[in-house]
Amino acid sequence: MKNLSTKWQKLIAYLTGFLGIIPFLLAGGYIHLKSEDEAAKKSVKTAFLLTVLFTVIEAIVAIVCAFTEASVYIDFDYTAHTGSLIFAAIVTLIKFVAFTTVFCLDAFTMIKFDCIIALFGGMDKGGKTVNAQKRASGPAYLTKVRIEKQEVSEPATEETVEETTEETATDAE
Repeated sequence: MKNLSTKWQKLIAYLTGFLGIIPFLLAGGYIHLKSEDEAAKKSVKTAFLLTVLFTVIEAIVAIVCAFTEASVYIDFDYTAHTGSLIFAAIVTLIKFVAFTTVFCLDAFTMIKFDCIIALFGGMDKGGKTVNAQKRASGPAYLTKVRIEKQEVSEPATEETVEETTEETATDAE
């Protein structure tokens, strides 16, 4: 698994999980055993939980479809069987949306919510949220703006504020 990037490993795990339990057990098990990347292993675990959840739901839907198909042979009532087939299609659509959403949120974590996080203080290098007071100093890696700190020896007066704004205006030009 050294030849594949983490995003490809995640894609294979979620795609085979969407296809079914047997392809997932083969591909996901291989990724889990051979990969050294912890993020890929975590994705395989998440895909496994989704696969098991939707396998159980699809098994229940298949049983309901079988009972409604039996009712077609007994009293020629197609409405229940048609309704169960529509329900099965909706479950498959929900499965596709769930796997796609979880894959996108998992594979693209670097660009996931950077804009929203930056509004509320950002995150430090460890992934923890930084509060607004620490944001005032501005993490340079997130905002790409570095604020130079100036030492102030006396309290600001109206004259010093005007001088500072004039200097800033001339520096900007």
